[in-house]
Amino acid sequence: MPATPDRDPERVAGRNDPETEDVVPGPSNQDPDQHVSISGNAYAFIFGGNTDRLEGAEIGIAELPEIKAVAGPNGAYRLRVPDRTRVTPYVSMPGYHRIYLQTFFTCGRDLERVNFQVPEEGVYNALAEIVGAERDPETNELVASGVVSTFFKKEGRGFGEFDDFHDFRPHGIADAQATLVDRDGNSPAEPVYFNADVIPTPGLDRSTGDGGVLWVNLPEGDYTVTGSHPDLGFASFRASCRPGRLINANPPWGLFELAPGEDEPASVAA
Repeated sequence: MPATPDRDPERVAGRNDPETEDVVPGPSNQDPDQHVSISGNAYAFIFGGNTDRLEGAEIGIAELPEIKAVAGPNGAYRLRVPDRTRVTPYVSMPGYHRIYLQTFFTCGRDLERVNFQVPEEGVYNALAEIVGAERDPETNELVASGVVSTFFKKEGRGFGEFDDFHDFRPHGIADAQATLVDRDGNSPAEPVYFNADVIPTPGLDRSTGDGGVLWVNLPEGDYTVTGSHPDLGFASFRASCRPGRLINANPPWGLFELAPGEDEPASVAA
């Protein structure tokens, strides 16, 4: 059974994490040498009417540089990766800024709908300017790291076709708050929430209907991102921050809304 944000029988609470238990290879639904697949679509950050799919984008895994794929029609891709491994997918495309996703832990099941929402370079520059992200003047890369995610409605998690998912808008949740902490429980930066016009707006203290939130100028390290809301629960995720890395934990993963009584899947265990 594939792991998607809407269906995964594996649960967290410390399970399947090589840093919290002895790793015993679990059963895989794939092949004898214990690999799983990661699949999804790469598409433009929806801003200024850009709804392009990024056919020709290069998809890779930060921890496994030998593994790469090229996105096909509709920006669709598939990668084959080792099971029981931490993986941080990334995407590169001319005219767009490279982004990384949250870090997953593969645990015996394919990861599906692992999408990339990628900003054009001009959009990246404008948003970086608004939030005061420090950039290298020669390369235009972030000096430190940035993390972006979206409080995403549970109704958007079950689409089987990418076009249906893409057209599910607005998909954000208002009145949620996010926290980013390092392994010691420290938070090196305050969240900046997006307003209803998809603009990050310092001073907002919770999400709008856009659902977006970000942090900038983060030191290198591994962070856990969680969300809270008076009435709703959300999945958490791990962000592996490295100098120059822009992480966008895209829907339908990232801070997705959990159904009542639902645990988050083991693949997103922080």
